[in-house]
Amino acid sequence: MRVSPLLQRKKLLLLRNYKFAAEIGRGWELDFAFPEIKLGIECQGGLWMKKSGHNTGKGLQNWIDKHQDALKLRWNIYYCDMRLIKSGRAIESIEILIQMSLDPNF
Repeated sequence: MRVSPLLQRKKLLLLRNYKFAAEIGRGWELDFAFPEIKLGIECQGGLWMKKSGHNTGKGLQNWIDKHQDALKLRWNIYYCDMRLIKSGRAIESIEILIQMSLDPNF
């Protein structure tokens, strides 16, 4: 993942495979996270596989539960796929979310 100038300026800590929700008895993991501003990033890689955790009934239920728990804990989760990452649109969206988190007047 390329680091944007905004991320370099703000010096936010970006962690990979970040575990959250232990305080409510869950062990959810985010692909990437900015814990200081409670922003998680999930990169959906198995969307087109015949059977993966992203497209089975149980997998979708887990995804919904994870998102519900994240909202309870005041986390924002951004979901993207390789299309958005490769085009640069994911970084643009993440920068907007960071600005919104840091500047209430954004």
